[in-house]
Amino acid sequence: MRSNAYDMVIRAHEAAPLGFHPALHNGKIMTVFSSDTQDGNYQLGAVILVRLSAPEKIT
Repeated sequence: MRSNAYDMVIRAHEAAPLGFHPALHNGKIMTVFSSDTQDGNYQLGAVILVRLSAPEKIT
């Protein structure tokens, strides 16, 4: 992460009971899972909203 100047990684595609796993590794990695069903079982889905404080170049 340091070599790419990332502050945080948001990962997906891993089911999470509440739709997300809180940030791990000192707030650097978070998991979000948006589907409310997995293998036919109902669970909570989640989304993450990102608000940038100033316009930034995203590559």
